[in-house]
Amino acid sequence: MYKKMMLLLPILLSLHIPFYAVVAYTPQGVRECINTVYQATDRSSRKQALEELYAAIKENRMLTSDIIACQAVEQAIESIRALDGDHSAIIDYLEKYLSQLHDRGILLMLEGKASRKRSWSLGLVERCMEDQQAYDLLRLSNELSTNLTLCGCIDSNFYALLKKAKPNPMSDPAVNFKPTDMTNSQSPLPICMGGTGVGCPVVNAWELVPSNMPQFPVNMQFYLPGDLAKNKPVTLELGLLIPYNDLESGHVNIQVLSKYSNPKHSFDIDDVNWTHINTSGNVKITESSTPGNLKYITVQIPLKSSKVKPEAFALLSVSRVAPTGSKSEYNGDLCLVSAVYRYTAE
Repeated sequence: MYKKMMLLLPILLSLHIPFYAVVAYTPQGVRECINTVYQATDRSSRKQALEELYAAIKENRMLTSDIIACQAVEQAIESIRALDGDHSAIIDYLEKYLSQLHDRGILLMLEGKASRKRSWSLGLVERCMEDQQAYDLLRLSNELSTNLTLCGCIDSNFYALLKKAKPNPMSDPAVNFKPTDMTNSQSPLPICMGGTGVGCPVVNAWELVPSNMPQFPVNMQFYLPGDLAKNKPVTLELGLLIPYNDLESGHVNIQVLSKYSNPKHSFDIDDVNWTHINTSGNVKITESSTPGNLKYITVQIPLKSSKVKPEAFALLSVSRVAPTGSKSEYNGDLCLVSAVYRYTAE
């Protein structure tokens, strides 16, 4: 469980200094989970512990109260269970971290009885640089002014599991689309939201109407970058504004039709043989609690990556289809304000 920490054991034993503080270490994987859960939940449903841990993460702090960490992670797990979709990998990861909060380990400052600093060997530093958790502990021990009793040191294998559950982090390269880069067959230009007063801002958007109404898909066309890695994850992330219409909450299911055409290949634009068809699955929509306000959400839709090759022509077509199962559909319009095509670079 503490393979990386065992690298520090000879130095820890040689120092043998009493400890004075008890804190919880939040690994990078936990920080990403908390950030994701915070963004996915309404402000009214966030509890104090989750707010405090998120504030610490935003300040790039790795340490917090073990009590706050325990309460916040429990709240995060509860919130994730309420979300649609399969989030079992993240739930398992956080539950494992929660159990680790009951364990304790000592992390000592690098100073002996004679106030002499201890040095790490280059080999140890090099091995620690290969693992985020080991690197965090190494950096913390170098900055300590007192000794700590540390809890929450999760096995790095679970961080790897989280990375698999989130194959497209924000650092991945992307192709960005604003509404004026998109088209549909009904109108040459997007609608304008706002601008009701002098000096008021205007937001461009495309309407995505309920699935039981005539559909006018929103289209995006672009050239696939030359550094795109074949058969690696690709995702379309849609930015949506939800107008206040005093409608009941419901679900939406967004469909993405993808056409990829390699150089010198031909296709019929009036009868496209789509390469792939993907859907978002059921996404719950809740309007703002304040009349007149807009609510912003993002929807990530994993796309099939077979036949996706660098330097090909790509055409994406976005529309709404009926929710699956017994879920009732949200009867209001969604306003598409941005889109990001994320891919994995070679």
